[in-house]
Amino acid sequence: MEDGTFESQFTSYMFCGLNGMRDSVLMSAVKKEWENNNYTKDGAYVAPNDIANTKNFMKKLLNKKYGIGRVLKIRKYFRTS
Repeated sequence: MEDGTFESQFTSYMFCGLNGMRDSVLMSAVKKEWENNNYTKDGAYVAPNDIANTKNFMKKLLNKKYGIGRVLKIRKYFRTS
């Protein structure tokens, strides 16, 4: 799925909607990380991105549920390059 398509936006919305209430602390951490890093080294503003936030939320959720070792094993099956 490409970022910005209806499917990716809908998936992001549904995933966060289903998991966000139960694991809102993780989503708050993702938002806080963005707030702390919302400018590049050159001073350019980095706008919030729903897809990037969802991916970061998913990583935190998988890490919480399965541990980082398990997440790293899962990642190899989802490589795009």
